[in-house]
Amino acid sequence: MATNGMDMSMSDGHLVQYYEEEGFLYDRVTDFMSNGLRGRDAAVLIATRAHRDGVESRLVRRGIDLADLTAGGRYHALDARDTLSRFMVDGSPDPHRFANTIGPVIRTARSGDRRVVAFGEMVALLWAEGNRDAAIRLEELWNDLARRETFALLCAYPISHFDDAAHARPFADINAAHTWVTPAESYSIVEADERNRVIATLQQKAAALEAESKQREGLEAALRGKIDELAEVDRRKDEFLAMLGHELRNPLAPVTTALQIMRIHESEPSRVARSREIVERQIEHMTRLIDDLLDVSRITRGK
Repeated sequence: MATNGMDMSMSDGHLVQYYEEEGFLYDRVTDFMSNGLRGRDAAVLIATRAHRDGVESRLVRRGIDLADLTAGGRYHALDARDTLSRFMVDGSPDPHRFANTIGPVIRTARSGDRRVVAFGEMVALLWAEGNRDAAIRLEELWNDLARRETFALLCAYPISHFDDAAHARPFADINAAHTWVTPAESYSIVEADERNRVIATLQQKAAALEAESKQREGLEAALRGKIDELAEVDRRKDEFLAMLGHELRNPLAPVTTALQIMRIHESEPSRVARSREIVERQIEHMTRLIDDLLDVSRITRGK
């Protein structure tokens, strides 16, 4: 899928291109460089071996003589991983090493006051490794270098690398570091009406997602309230059972004593009668307590 017809204003500054298929990336980088290389511009390509091969094969098919441009100092191809290793220190890009690594390449390409276009995917390699802070920091170092050296820069990331909700904030930080942001090819639509339809659809999805998020927050709050309520009920049940256990033990002492009196004084009807009354009262009290316990058990089991 070629990207010819790209707005020329989007060929300057610090651009980021998201992509789904590598073939689209090769076409996009080729479009970014080819017109200038046919004139008197210079180009710097910092990419993995596979991506360099993909871009260079397309440049050659468009009639670009890379060997001649390289000999004339107008084309510079660097390996992204090797270049990255020259200025990374303890997992972070070192500003001085970065400037000393990339600066001379840009200045050589600019010899004779040429316009320079550069493509770099070192940031994408850092992101793919999970080093998000370093990727964003490297974007910032590119911007610092652009304030001292004049060049246009295109960066690119696979959109699949941003498939988690946790990526929203760093994704916004990456976009903020660029003057132009171009979505992946599924949404790179030239026709204004079709583009507006896609934007409207995305807005609807965003609104629906926001509404769903608010609904989920409400449900989570209600669930937390119910959990707190159940915890309080459970606490009160435990307190009641502890009290009930104590109350069940209390009547046993007078019952035991009354039975001993009845056994010792079985020939004294009045004492036996009083002891029997004590036993009956305590049994009645224990019966009420056991009924309460059974009620609690039925409530706990939802019956």
